[in-house]
Amino acid sequence: MAPILLTYILILANRRSVLGPAANGPLFRAGATIAITALAGMSLLLVGQTLLGFLGGG
Repeated sequence: MAPILLTYILILANRRSVLGPAANGPLFRAGATIAITALAGMSLLLVGQTLLGFLGGG
């Protein structure tokens, strides 16, 4: 759930129509995208390990 919610929050925080001059800049936007992508990957890895454990593969 966290990567999905963080993606929507990032989209809103990037919009100048919502935050005006307080919107994210390009450098922060790139860093946040990398962080959310890493979090999503780790979440998928955890789900995969859990499923393998239930199936006796881990």
